[in-house]
Amino acid sequence: MYTDHYFVDRETGTYSDACAAFGLAYLLSRALQDAGRPPQVTLKDYGTTYLLQLAAPLTPELISQAQYPAELLRTIQNEPTPGGPPHYPLGEYIGLLRSKTASTAGQADAEQAAQHELPDDFNVLGLVEQLQGDGLLNRLAARLWKYRQHYPDFLRAALSIYAETPNHLSAGRDAFLSWRKTNKTSDFPADDSLLAIFSPAWQKSINRAKPDSAENKNQDGFWLPEYLKMVGMPHCALVVSVRSGNSQFGEEDKKVYVLAPATIDLQTHTNVMKAFRGGVRRSSSIKADVTVLLNYVDEFLKYVQRSGQRQRFGKVRDAVDGFYCAYFKKSSKQRTALSLTNLPFLQLPAWVRFQGDTPTEGEIARYQDIIKHQREVLFFRYSNSGKFEDFVDENKSEGFELLRYYREFLSGGSLDALLDFFAGLGALIMGQAAQQKPGQPDTYRQFKTTQIRRLLEMMEPTLQQVLDDEGFREVARAVRLCTVTAQRFKAKGIPVQNKHEIRYGLAQELKRKAPFKHEFTQAIMEFINQYQTENARNRERGGSNIHEVTTTHVRRLAALIDACPGDGAEPVASLLLAFGYAYDPKEEDLATDTAAPDNAQTQGASQ
Repeated sequence: MYTDHYFVDRETGTYSDACAAFGLAYLLSRALQDAGRPPQVTLKDYGTTYLLQLAAPLTPELISQAQYPAELLRTIQNEPTPGGPPHYPLGEYIGLLRSKTASTAGQADAEQAAQHELPDDFNVLGLVEQLQGDGLLNRLAARLWKYRQHYPDFLRAALSIYAETPNHLSAGRDAFLSWRKTNKTSDFPADDSLLAIFSPAWQKSINRAKPDSAENKNQDGFWLPEYLKMVGMPHCALVVSVRSGNSQFGEEDKKVYVLAPATIDLQTHTNVMKAFRGGVRRSSSIKADVTVLLNYVDEFLKYVQRSGQRQRFGKVRDAVDGFYCAYFKKSSKQRTALSLTNLPFLQLPAWVRFQGDTPTEGEIARYQDIIKHQREVLFFRYSNSGKFEDFVDENKSEGFELLRYYREFLSGGSLDALLDFFAGLGALIMGQAAQQKPGQPDTYRQFKTTQIRRLLEMMEPTLQQVLDDEGFREVARAVRLCTVTAQRFKAKGIPVQNKHEIRYGLAQELKRKAPFKHEFTQAIMEFINQYQTENARNRERGGSNIHEVTTTHVRRLAALIDACPGDGAEPVASLLLAFGYAYDPKEEDLATDTAAPDNAQTQGASQ
């Protein structure tokens, strides 16, 4: 029972397992600290269980010195109970948030400003109270406070459970019952309700081993594992309010994200989590997933850079695997009407990896730049008649599909999803650009060609052969000059030397014909023929510096298409769409008035 490592089994496959592991880790760390030992605890994923590795082994004397950490479990109530445990004034925080949150336009900005004045765990404990978990939490906190002198006995019961794997829940329960009998305590029952917020695998429903009757009631279970989850959840969870359409404050769905450790020490986790939770706000569902994945990687890299610790890992997933998720759907206007509907898992991006087993300054800076650029495009908001709108809007069908593709790329590492995203983004950019009037601020953002290349080469290094091909590069540039570049210059009122007809439906046409090699080849050759015809017209008008697609370029592109496996033209078609609708700063020199880009604030300047 007294050792330097403990196990928390992953019995349910939900976030409750991770919450229990973090809860035990914080209790053991505090016990080490009370005894003057290094309070370092490292959590490791061992497949069917979480291993908690301590810096020093526990001893009977050390456990006897442990003090009850009352601040790790405070009662959720507005006023403290005289002589009772510490309290968490949730009502005051909710009042502060409501007073600073406008009910009209700009609500999200007002809420974000108010959140900076609230504790880090406000959203987590707020959801606990909203799901009526505060009753169980308050009962348990009051009981532990009353018998806080016996905390070492409770800690020994926990050690008897988690000293081995599989965990011996019965051993801990027997130890607690023995303590009850010895101390003649009847006001501290061994079992209490299992609530969905702490144990999502146990929903309130009809549960009977023998179907001889039906009862709709909560399941009961031993209090000690639930206590660990209550301690751990505020330290490892993030709760995001999910907006849908015109939902107002207090009417949103809730999404819970709980960190799934791979190999991470408690100090690193605490520091990264604090910074991470401060940057994720009210959002739509899929965009919240994307934000969580990008922001956590960014904050993790910042901590490694800031702390000077060169931890040994080849990729971020070696430290953190991802996030357990839970979606609580608002089912009525009633404040507590939230129902658990989904329990997915989000993995961190696998492409954030390093050459050696220790990340360098250059590698960290490169990934931070990539993440920053992704957020600038995906989360760009523009003002339309005084109302802010999302460039990639999840409440619209095209935005929903794009974000779904991007989430699949980030979490699942799917190259096909990334290419589908870029293909769809091109059509969205052209649609936004067509509605933009001259002189108006930009209503869209583009990925830079250099950033797309970085992503693709990290995902699949063999694509470098296609990206370096001269035929591919020149045809992709021709697509840009006839689509996003031409449209951008038109919207900015910038004259160009060699005008091309703006082809609004080209992205949709090429994407539609990509599964059929012959049809795609015919479509791209028809485009090149029209492009060269316009070049000839520009030459007759005295144009110079004309970009040409030569017969050599055509042959090289045709060879790439022929080399595609099967009957389709992927991935060449998808790559053409990705680079054909990206932003290339080199093409700004096509403007005849060199002062125009500075006066017009082109995207190159804004990005």
